Amino acid sequence: MTISPLALGPFIVGNAAAALFTVPANATYTLTRAVVTNVTAGGVALTLWLVRSGGSRSNADILVGASAAGQTLSAGPAEPYVVNAMAGLVLKTGDAIHGLADTLNALNLTVSGWTQ
Repeated sequence: MTISPLALGPFIVGNAAAALFTVPANATYTLTRAVVTNVTAGGVALTLWLVRSGGSRSNADILVGASAAGQTLSAGPAEPYVVNAMAGLVLKTGDAIHGLADTLNALNLTVSGWTQ
């Protein structure tokens, strides 16, 4: 089994909830860091979900944001938001990270870790 560095993104978090990335067949991702950057001047609400293979988004799966309404991030490009809730997550084939922002093209998510 080979372990290799993993770099995903940046992904633009859309203003409709959707998968940002899904783990491909025969892979396991271990996330070490995830960073969100707000490229606008104003605050933007963010919600991130961990959706396991075969599952669907629900409030029980939220990693960031108190509900589907999200958590407002006002940090700009010089001050990214580190998503501590994603550090150490192990994702298997078919697992996905879903995202939602209340402003289109405002937030970028970049993820690093290891794949095997």
